[in-house]
Amino acid sequence: MVLNIINGKVGNREMSYSTTICRTCNKNTWVNLESSNYLCADCLKKANRPPPNKQSDDLVIKKNVRWLQTWLSIDNLETTKIVVSWLKPEFTSKYNPKIDSYYVYSKCGRIQEIVSGKFTQVICSDIERDSYYEISVNALIKETPINAQLNKSFYNR
Repeated sequence: MVLNIINGKVGNREMSYSTTICRTCNKNTWVNLESSNYLCADCLKKANRPPPNKQSDDLVIKKNVRWLQTWLSIDNLETTKIVVSWLKPEFTSKYNPKIDSYYVYSKCGRIQEIVSGKFTQVICSDIERDSYYEISVNALIKETPINAQLNKSFYNR
């Protein structure tokens, strides 16, 4: 039931307000009949409020990463095994997400390892002698790679 209708202008828009029951909080209050679908002013503010200033994981994953190529090393363990080691990426924001896992792989496809985020080293076996490898390491947060990747070329003699 609509009682007192008041027409007014807010910003550049003409709005009509009336007293009725809010569909969210069930309070009898003033609502914007044109755009809020029967929401009170408090519920309308909550619905239109921007998210808090806390940075989202997605923003941190894409932007605020420092991960230097020199932080990756590859060493022979045996003629058919190598050790791939790296340092964790640094996040330059206040909010530092937890690395869930690392994906270590070669462009040729012979090396494909997923390592827990607790570790920064993996032993890769079945490496061919006299072969050239381009090895990459990606850090994954919630199965999403960060916007930095470590790459190094390696020749196994």
